[in-house]
Amino acid sequence: MGRFGTIVTATLPALLLFVGSAAAEVRPLSPVRVSQLLQEASGLWLIDIRSPGAFERGHVEGALNIPAESLDVQQFPRRKLLVLVDNSLGNVRAQRAGDRLIARGQEKVFFVAGGIRAWSRSGLPLIGNGNFWDHARVMPGELEQAREAGVAVEVFDLRSVRERQMGPVDGATVFDGISFHDRLVAVRRLLKGRPAEGKSPTLTAANPVVVILPTRARAADVYRQYFWALESDIRILEGAFVLASSNRQKRVATTGDCATCPGETMDSGY
Repeated sequence: MGRFGTIVTATLPALLLFVGSAAAEVRPLSPVRVSQLLQEASGLWLIDIRSPGAFERGHVEGALNIPAESLDVQQFPRRKLLVLVDNSLGNVRAQRAGDRLIARGQEKVFFVAGGIRAWSRSGLPLIGNGNFWDHARVMPGELEQAREAGVAVEVFDLRSVRERQMGPVDGATVFDGISFHDRLVAVRRLLKGRPAEGKSPTLTAANPVVVILPTRARAADVYRQYFWALESDIRILEGAFVLASSNRQKRVATTGDCATCPGETMDSGY
């Protein structure tokens, strides 16, 4: 779990004693432990920091929806037990939000290890109109943020050579010379601990995995058939989003000190 250490599974009195005896820092709690604390009427506040749309598609009963960008203007009792839940790779958004809360003086801040996806995979109920696919997708910007935060994300690129050239992703493990089905099987074997020939990346249960699919792949069906049953935190990055992100970067230049100001249109090369 990086600098956040082992997932805390203590009883509530022991949990509060643990927090009180240590320097304040945001720590992970397992989904099952959070569920138990909610049932014990422990008084914790479960705060879902995702967008309202994501919240409506699936959330924990009783959770408060306060998007991460709105937390800074909220006031909480200083000694209240706060548990944050998100769905970002490596819980980056929850950890950053928790750090900001602690910097403001909050003493008891935790986050749900693995986020809303881990909650669902633990067999715990969600309220909403979404499905498994809502928790499995990831966007290029989120992958970049996780890497910048030091999350050890393993990336498998199953696209064709041409698609990879049009929208490259640095540091990805690629599979050439075999059919798309064979590439899927090879990745699945890796994730189940049976390395495919010539492929031996370092994988641990704690490492999130991002699988980049070809633009025309039926992403939800692929995820359900090949990856849903596996224990790892596996996310799908659709090739169309990689190409769109790459095109924006190639076609927009920046000027002066403004990192978001559009400059001259650049030749995309396509």
